[in-house]
Amino acid sequence: MSINGERVRDGILLFLIAFFLYNINLRPIASGDSVPAALIPVTLLTEGTLRMDRYSRYYADYCGGMYRSQKDIPVPYFFHETRYGIFSAYPVATGLLVTPFYMLPVGIYHLFHPDTAEWAFFSRIAEKISASAVASGTVVLFYLLCFRLGLARRQAWVLTFAYAFASQAWAISSQALWQHGPGVLFILSAALAALAHVDNPSAGKALLVGLCCGLAVAVRPTNVLFAAALGGWILIRRPSFWLHYLFPATALGAALALYNVAVFGTLRGGYTRPFDADFLEGLGGLLLSPGRGLFLYFPLAFFGFTGLYRGIRGKVPDLGFYLVMIVSFAGQVLLLTKWPTWWGGYSFGPRYLTEVQPMLLLAAIPWFRHARKGSLPWAAFMVFFAWSLFIQGVGAFIYPAGGWDAKPVSIDVMPSRAWDWKDNPVSRDIGAFLKKH
Repeated sequence: MSINGERVRDGILLFLIAFFLYNINLRPIASGDSVPAALIPVTLLTEGTLRMDRYSRYYADYCGGMYRSQKDIPVPYFFHETRYGIFSAYPVATGLLVTPFYMLPVGIYHLFHPDTAEWAFFSRIAEKISASAVASGTVVLFYLLCFRLGLARRQAWVLTFAYAFASQAWAISSQALWQHGPGVLFILSAALAALAHVDNPSAGKALLVGLCCGLAVAVRPTNVLFAAALGGWILIRRPSFWLHYLFPATALGAALALYNVAVFGTLRGGYTRPFDADFLEGLGGLLLSPGRGLFLYFPLAFFGFTGLYRGIRGKVPDLGFYLVMIVSFAGQVLLLTKWPTWWGGYSFGPRYLTEVQPMLLLAAIPWFRHARKGSLPWAAFMVFFAWSLFIQGVGAFIYPAGGWDAKPVSIDVMPSRAWDWKDNPVSRDIGAFLKKH
């Protein structure tokens, strides 16, 4: 079998393995944040609109009004009331992206004339399948990037499994239609296209890089930091193609801005809160807290910095690419530390840092290529791998059994709870599981 044929076979196998394991828990992990993205394909295919008026009324009273931002405001927090009606408070790109997954099942289910509650239930099931398919696609892209960056086949499998099952790709991206899964899909697509463009430049590849970066930003605006870093590297390496890169990215950014202004009357769209959180509180919470800390839930992140150090010392090819990964990580952290809900609401682990986890694993490749089995660093990698795998398993199979996000006081009301070492989401969920069984 040729090398390309082997990669195709491996890619298909990885997709099937990931899709199976992402769905083996046989449940969607419900979140109000992902409700609009799950409903957009339904409203678009059944009503030809992005308006959510009837679903807003349904969710406003669902579970005793738990989704209301305030008791006297009937619109759930994930919707936004505009002069045109009720719309998603979040970017609509994720919902639009997965609409093709919904077309056949929506067409069949529509024949039974379901009511609002039945469509809401249907959207949750379709959401899980769509999210796990998108996340499985990112696993394949990550594997291809490992090959391009010089890993042998066995090494590529190991690092890809680390991404697929030891990062938030399992507990977050594959479980619900958060913005993170599609965001990672376009980030990895842009990275793969950028490396191909650097190797053998062409107008088509430059356009593809710009398109993927623009889509990553349309899905989740904070991805603009990655797009800017990658774009800067591309413009330095292949400056003659600057227009091909900027055109699709700028066009998509303009379309997003026009939508926000037209619907919400502001460039920020449904995001109305200022970046006014305490910097040190957010920084420590995002990286080290037992409730949300990246290095506790995903200690493999340490190897990204080890890889960059090895790359700088060894003057590896594509050093600029690894710098893009680390700079993007740093930029995301610095931005999110100022976000007023840096802990990510009701969710498992460092959800807001889902996109940077594959970046850190890719940055680890210069070290990983030369890691000696049996050495102390290799042993540390395997221990961290096992720990991260265990944590993500808790998130996928047990969370939110312990109800840590809401009890004894909501994390949204008392974010300092993220620093409670005796009572954290992982220990609470495991305790609830053991008590039940």
